[in-house]
Amino acid sequence: MYILVINPQRLGHLDVLLPIVLQLRKDNPSIFLQIIYFEIEQFEILKRNKFLFEMIEKVGEAKFLKSPGKKGSLVRKFFLSLKLFPTLFKILRQDYVIYFQWKNINHIMSKCISLIVSMRGKTLTYQPMNNHYLEEMRRHFDEYGLPRTERVVRLREYQFRKKIDVGDSALINSVDSLNYFAMMGLSNFNIIGYTHLYPEYINYAHKYYLNHLITEVPIDDPKNHIIYGIFVNKYWGRWGGRDDSWFIEKFCEVAESLREIGGNPIILVRSHPTLTTDIIQKAIKRTKYNKIYETHLHPTIIGIASKAVIGLSESTSYHYVMGVGSPYIDYGGMRPENYALFPEGSLNASYGTIVAVDKDELREKLLNEALLNESVKNYKPLLKHKMNLSIFKKSKW
Repeated sequence: MYILVINPQRLGHLDVLLPIVLQLRKDNPSIFLQIIYFEIEQFEILKRNKFLFEMIEKVGEAKFLKSPGKKGSLVRKFFLSLKLFPTLFKILRQDYVIYFQWKNINHIMSKCISLIVSMRGKTLTYQPMNNHYLEEMRRHFDEYGLPRTERVVRLREYQFRKKIDVGDSALINSVDSLNYFAMMGLSNFNIIGYTHLYPEYINYAHKYYLNHLITEVPIDDPKNHIIYGIFVNKYWGRWGGRDDSWFIEKFCEVAESLREIGGNPIILVRSHPTLTTDIIQKAIKRTKYNKIYETHLHPTIIGIASKAVIGLSESTSYHYVMGVGSPYIDYGGMRPENYALFPEGSLNASYGTIVAVDKDELREKLLNEALLNESVKNYKPLLKHKMNLSIFKKSKW
């Protein structure tokens, strides 16, 4: 089997796809994954994430196609099309091909690739897999199913009018996703479960996490240290409703709380891949604590290594922590208007994350072992996760 991914726009796309490849290779080790990038920035982000990059090297390859011309220009599109010809011929030489495409088949290039793939296999589109979509329904639709904003109205009208092409099937994570995507004008779904919970991915992460940890962070014998994680999430401005000074203040509160509960802990700080400022280093310096390390480690690695992880504002990265059995705390609160939609105090609290608004509450919950354990115990049942690989099997023509 040959699996093809063209120009993934975010690192998170690979978080969805690589567990699928690992799981399929359990029964078919000859599967080869090829990822082709057009944008050097995304390719460099991937290479910095050694966990994902090395995983790709074990199951296939990722490469960057350099091309003249500006992004989106006809010149660049022309040369990229020429450079893709060997890949198209490779598709035709395969016995079975799966082409993964983000969300829909809506560009000339993806339509052409999908057409060629149809001679040898399937085109499968994948949606954002870390959302639960119950919270998306609450954010975008009221209790009567009516859109809350004009933006949602316009998006629905556009998608219904365009009759979104999802290829041979749209991959979604659970039954809770069906209603949301149907409301947004999509159809032809296959529920495959949450891929970060696939057994082969979990096994792989546990097998290699220590190598990645000691390579990136100067820790002697990590298993003899207490480790916590802090996730600096992308949208602290949107959901926290605060600026950089708010972030630094909250970061220092978290670091101080972790020190106060004892154990002289090591703190691993994971910034969002798109964050380009030096705000984390400013925050670390403000704490005056010398055991805090900013890192590009994958959230799964930090989750395995950490006793608990604290996130500054909401992020679906909590999945990778709780998926490997560690508790996750959303810290800092939300804008007042967001509590009307999410009275639990977080977008993700109904799926097991713990909420702490201030420093006292954070310390209290970090010391509550029963609460931490219960949150992890409830996580998987609340997701309604069930792995289903049937869509990836070769069809009988």
